[in-house]
Amino acid sequence: MTPLIGLLIIALNPGLAPQARDNPISGRPAAAALRAEGLITRQPIGASIRGVVVDSQGATVEGAAVVAKNNKTGLETRAQTNDKGSFIISPLPPGIYSLTVTSKEFLPDQRQVEVTTGISPPLRIEVKSGAARTTMLPVTAVPRARTEGSPGQPQQLTQKEPTKQVEGQLESLKTGLIVFNPPTSMQTGKNETVEVRVSKSLLKDLTKGLQGSGATQNQPIQVGSEMGVTLKGTGGYFTIALLNSDEKQVITDNEFTQWLFDVLPLKAGSATLNLTAYVVLDTADGPEQHDYPVFTRQIEVVTVPKSVVAAVLGWIGGNWDKLLAALVSTGLLGWFVTRLKKTGKSNDKS
Repeated sequence: MTPLIGLLIIALNPGLAPQARDNPISGRPAAAALRAEGLITRQPIGASIRGVVVDSQGATVEGAAVVAKNNKTGLETRAQTNDKGSFIISPLPPGIYSLTVTSKEFLPDQRQVEVTTGISPPLRIEVKSGAARTTMLPVTAVPRARTEGSPGQPQQLTQKEPTKQVEGQLESLKTGLIVFNPPTSMQTGKNETVEVRVSKSLLKDLTKGLQGSGATQNQPIQVGSEMGVTLKGTGGYFTIALLNSDEKQVITDNEFTQWLFDVLPLKAGSATLNLTAYVVLDTADGPEQHDYPVFTRQIEVVTVPKSVVAAVLGWIGGNWDKLLAALVSTGLLGWFVTRLKKTGKSNDKS
């Protein structure tokens, strides 16, 4: 009977029921104590910053330190690029971060990145060996600060809302297709053609008539009304020339858009070609535009030396005038002509 009487008293007087109290040892609220003990868990946020670090020649940078600092909380999250130059920092709470990339052989690269929930295309960070630089290259968009106030009064910085214009443009992009065919084996001194095609249609056959000797590859990507494609290689291994008049081109609804590159291997060895496609988006601040990568691919290439016959013929072709002068000056040319005449006469007699 006693327990029933106790329950009846508590029911009539709720204030007598036991209440959660702060932890007397740690001083933390009860909920925080329970969370620390693992009784309450938080779901991780799936936002991230990912990308690839390359040098001015397009070669990937291994071992670069990448630090993302939350501008609001000051918390830092670190990562390091792998042997492909890639990195990922995850999970991260949404917000604006200061992203710093440092490497022993290059000067630091700093940029402001806005992280939002969902999957964002990778960044392509090009580190320079010249003067240090600070860029504003957001994953979605970084709002700019502006000043307001009347003349003679202190001006206040007001932060714009995160630009919905760029986010809306990204969400409205159609899913199209990119087709490309860089060879994985090339011969030094022999030019190769690499063609890239982009289409807003997933149904059309983009491989028909594709120029180049490499195996055809394709992948669905986000496609905008204006896009650009770049192809860069490991420093010192290639000379790469864009054969189109402009890197940025308009993407039509009915036809594919084409980029042609002439690639000349300069020396034998193992190297990398880096292919990047980006969309051109307008910003909320007017005519300024932002190039937003939607596709990156690293192609491992083995460059082999010329054959002996090809090398000899190439040397003769490039030095025939000097070779002819040497034959004349030494009298060998006259000797060859005399021998040919004698051979011809003997053949006539027989």
